[in-house]
Amino acid sequence: MVDLALLQSVSYIAGALGVCIAAIYYVLTLRTSQRTQIHAIQTREIDLCQLYLNEVVSEYGNQRYATVMNMKWTDYDDFMQKYGYTEQNGYSNPEMFGKWLSMLLTWETLGYILKKELASAETISVWVHGAVLGGGRSSRMLL
Repeated sequence: MVDLALLQSVSYIAGALGVCIAAIYYVLTLRTSQRTQIHAIQTREIDLCQLYLNEVVSEYGNQRYATVMNMKWTDYDDFMQKYGYTEQNGYSNPEMFGKWLSMLLTWETLGYILKKELASAETISVWVHGAVLGGGRSSRMLL
């Protein structure tokens, strides 16, 4: 006949074994989840990079950048008088206003992407490296 103490011991061992198996399964699931999250972040960075590059690295984007970098002004008021909006004149140069504002909003969007950690600082620095280096004295005056 089977001893009651033996059955109780087997029951305890089976319960402990079940807990151990559940813990191992949980750890493996957690690792898989972490790998999936890393892959999702990398995919998101690639998507954002592609969207950015489609806009900025296009022929139009490069022409707009070159036009904005060739703008000349002496101070903020001079800039707004020539290319921006003033109460007296309204939009003094709508075509140039559109170009510099779209460049500004592109850079602001990159800042937002960085702030929200949708892409790493390293990735964004690679995207804007040429724009920051080529910006020159004029664009730094506005910033």
